[in-house]
Amino acid sequence: MDLRSRRTRKNLRVLLFDFQGRLTRRQYGMVLLYACIIPLFVFLILGATLEGVSDGPDDAVVRAVALAAMLVEIVWGALATWVLFAAMAKRLQDFNRPGWASLLVFVPIIGAAIPFALLLFPGDASDNRFGPPPADIML
Repeated sequence: MDLRSRRTRKNLRVLLFDFQGRLTRRQYGMVLLYACIIPLFVFLILGATLEGVSDGPDDAVVRAVALAAMLVEIVWGALATWVLFAAMAKRLQDFNRPGWASLLVFVPIIGAAIPFALLLFPGDASDNRFGPPPADIML
């Protein structure tokens, strides 16, 4: 394994799981897309497919596959929640706001709009207490 691939994996780990630093709108949008939106559609399609074939003679096999899919969904959901809160915290820090403000998503009605509202406005163009402006690299 070369140095570049190790550095890329470390940067990806920091980008997805660390609560320190800042994110651009593009980076935040890509995290939102890859970690939450695409898997949601995959799990919905998988669930509908399994529901449609559950009346056949191989019902036990379908139940086993459904159980495995449910376990994958639980693990993915836990990881996606962590990644989403880390990304929201870093995006808020790009506005020079504390990352714990990401807990506002639990406020009824307005909380559902917060993850998407963070896509609309650019962050601070200069250094703030959370560090320099993030480099706009693609995932």
